[in-house]
Amino acid sequence: MTTKGKDTKFYYRLPDHYFGKTSRIILSQCRVVDKNRFIESIGTLSEGDFKDVKEKLKALML
Repeated sequence: MTTKGKDTKFYYRLPDHYFGKTSRIILSQCRVVDKNRFIESIGTLSEGDFKDVKEKLKALML
């Protein structure tokens, strides 16, 4: 995640209500991470936003 970045296919812009500022998920850096490696949760995406992220990831991979 980042607060910087561009609005391209490699980023997904999160609504401001998640962190109070513009944040983006860097789709090109997505990888599988074991949930036990996380120290703390910084937030949860809504079902609709998660669906959008999955669709953008599919488009990026194809």
